[in-house]
Amino acid sequence: MLNIYNQNNHTDAEPTINNGKKITGKKPNYLSYVDALNEFNNKQLKRGLWLVHNKVLLYRLLVGGLIGAVIILWGFSLWRWGDYIIFGITNDQSLYNSLRNFPNYTNFHPHFAPEPLTILGTQLFQSGVDKYDAVAEVANPNERFFVEFDYIFVINGGAGKRHHAFLLPGETRPLAEFGTDQGSSSGNIVVTLENVRWRRISNKTVVNTKNWQEERLNFEIKNFVFNPPNPAAGVGAYSIQFNLINRSPYGYVEPELYVGLLSGGELVGVIPLRLRQLPALSEYAVDLRSFALNLNVSEIKIFPLINLYNNRVYLPPPT
Repeated sequence: MLNIYNQNNHTDAEPTINNGKKITGKKPNYLSYVDALNEFNNKQLKRGLWLVHNKVLLYRLLVGGLIGAVIILWGFSLWRWGDYIIFGITNDQSLYNSLRNFPNYTNFHPHFAPEPLTILGTQLFQSGVDKYDAVAEVANPNERFFVEFDYIFVINGGAGKRHHAFLLPGETRPLAEFGTDQGSSSGNIVVTLENVRWRRISNKTVVNTKNWQEERLNFEIKNFVFNPPNPAAGVGAYSIQFNLINRSPYGYVEPELYVGLLSGGELVGVIPLRLRQLPALSEYAVDLRSFALNLNVSEIKIFPLINLYNNRVYLPPPT
């Protein structure tokens, strides 16, 4: 029979009567649905239907998960607070009691601090008519500390000029003030050290300071000649001549040195010496004069005033 309500006249899905019995066709399935507008496909439709059917279940799972997380976090917090109340307060009290008896490391500070500079002696040498050179021998007994300081000579109660100096680790050498008109051959001389500043030399920078310094201050004296004044030849001063050899592989810019004058191993005078430069493995002829009276010199000793820990004192290597 013609179904005027079915556009395509499909009768297989409509109920029919056969001998008084109602016969139904195949049930429609959303998987066979075809969207004429192509807005969504069957998979999207299936997911949407699943979410609609399981919306309540998903809500309950979310709420249950949040409740479980809250229970775990609060349980952990309560457990930690309980542990602190039972054991932590007692441990804190024990810590506070132990801090009362904590070692005072300031008592150990002198053990790690540098030893003070040692003044081995002071002398006053006549360097000319009514002129004197004040000299003090000072030692730095520390193998790991470089020191800078100011010094002032006080001669017969009168203070001289302020001078700046330094000492390398383990170094012993003279400090001097030249040409002072204070004092006499029997004058009282005292040296005061001020503004002493220490700097530790790290063993990561220099492993052995003694060997490191000796390698760079490897100077040699040869052809030493000491001549007394010769008025007949027009020479009115003592002459000290020698060759200074730099045996080290390092050259220096305007190095300053003290030339110690010795007689029988005893220091009898000091003469300052400043060179324009002293290249590595070089030899320099030196001719000095002294107007001291009754001077007798049997040997000399070089005291370098070179701050090896300042890179500006070194000559650049030759190209």
